[in-house]
Amino acid sequence: MISILKWAPWALAGLVMATPSIAQTTPLALSPFLGAGLTFGGKTLATAYYNNGDSQDVTTGGLVDLRAGLEYRLTNSPVALQMAIAYHVGNTTAKNGSLKFSRFPVELLGMYDMGNQWRVGLGLRQATGAKVSASGDAVYQAGYGSSTSFKAYTSALIQVEYRVSPQVGIQARYVKESYTIEDYTKQSIDGSHGGVFAVFYFN
Repeated sequence: MISILKWAPWALAGLVMATPSIAQTTPLALSPFLGAGLTFGGKTLATAYYNNGDSQDVTTGGLVDLRAGLEYRLTNSPVALQMAIAYHVGNTTAKNGSLKFSRFPVELLGMYDMGNQWRVGLGLRQATGAKVSASGDAVYQAGYGSSTSFKAYTSALIQVEYRVSPQVGIQARYVKESYTIEDYTKQSIDGSHGGVFAVFYFN
């Protein structure tokens, strides 16, 4: 399954290039989409402390998710297939340092139209390039050095969407995710999280 997700970005690029020609021959063409959301949950990786006494947690489930993808609705069917590539990041920055947990997830989903503008979906997600990056005082406070990589396991997700209009959808989702820290500890850490998204479809 990981090998399938590994090739998904290349397939996505090919589908984007093919979209114009498909749209000319098929009433239900591929629909590119863009999305942005806020996520929450996971485990606290580190807490950043500021000079003024404030602090902020960076977690494996937060915080901002920006994505682009394609949706294809099967002909005469309530089922649609989605593929998306995202940039998912949680970070904090101050004058005395910065701390960031970033990853690039690839997702494959099947969405089912339940009627009345509601859809529900199930899928798989593989986060790639996951790592903690730190600078300044955060290098020592967080305990991960300036950069530490994480190995993500293929995870399952469930998603509910309400189509405000043919172009705009509001989504709520939950992802069951876990990582292994790529250092001498090989520690496993939970990355499960929920999120709320706004999506624009280029129909």
